[in-house]
Formats: sequence, structure tokens, C-alpha cells
Amino acid sequence: MKESFNVKRLCENAGNEAEEIATLEKEIFSDAWSEASVRETLKRDYNYIYICCDNLTGNIKGYIIFSIVCDEAELLRLAVRHDMRGRGLGEILVGIMVDEVKKKGTADILLEVRKGNAPAINLYKKQGFYEIGVRKNYYKNPDEDAVIMKRIS
Repeated sequence: MKESFNVKRLCENAGNEAEEIATLEKEIFSDAWSEASVRETLKRDYNYIYICCDNLTGNIKGYIIFSIVCDEAELLRLAVRHDMRGRGLGEILVGIMVDEVKKKGTADILLEVRKGNAPAINLYKKQGFYEIGVRKNYYKNPDEDAVIMKRIS
């Protein structure tokens, strides 16, 4: 059976999606955002959260959180459930961010990624990002450098 998904932008009055994102955060990140953090992010009109949901179950399979302020955008979070990786969801979500940034006339997109996260780095490079620097010991649990990447729209 072929999988089908839909992508939508969350708004401030998101229902249980904020809770579901927080649950995925705990599964994926060592520095997980809480449900309160997700809801606080939704209150700011310069922040964007897009979720990719399974059409049959409605469950969130992945999400992207980014901000656009003045002429710069920053990718804050990108996550895809472990069992859904390698199916193009990350590429779809990054593409949505790039499209939104272009619509706003924003010049640059910045992000940080763990130096050891080769799949993510490759995804970003495929989407036109390039490395511009390193933040030493930026991440904790485990300690790791962050690669700073940029894309010019």
C-alpha cells in the first residue's frame, strides 16, 4: 500500500499537534523542546511550523520549525520519525521552508547541524546549503561541534 501524506502549517491554536511534536522531540533530540516551548514558538508570527502527517492516521511523521526575521531565516528544528527516514520527508519539509523564504523575499537561510549528522548535512547540501563555519562544542549529550550552513535564496 502506497503511503500518502499531507503537509500543513500549524497556527497558534494548534490542538494536540504541539504535544505530538514534543513527544517526537524527546525521541529524536537530546535537547528536546517541551510542549510549552512549541506552543510559545507558535505565538510569534515570524515563526513557522509545518508538519507532515499520514493521511490515514493523522499522525505526525515529521516537522520543520523555522523563523523569518527581516532579511534572514533560520532553521530551528527539522525532525523525521526514525521509521520514516529515507523516504524524502526531510527534503519535502526543507523545500517548503525554502519556498516560504522566497515568498517573503528573504535573502539567506542559516542553520546549525551536528558535525556527525552526515545524512542531515547531505540533505542540506542537496538543497543548496553550504558550510560557512563551525561552533566548537555547541551541542551537549553528547558533546559535539555544530556545522553552520547557509543558503542564499
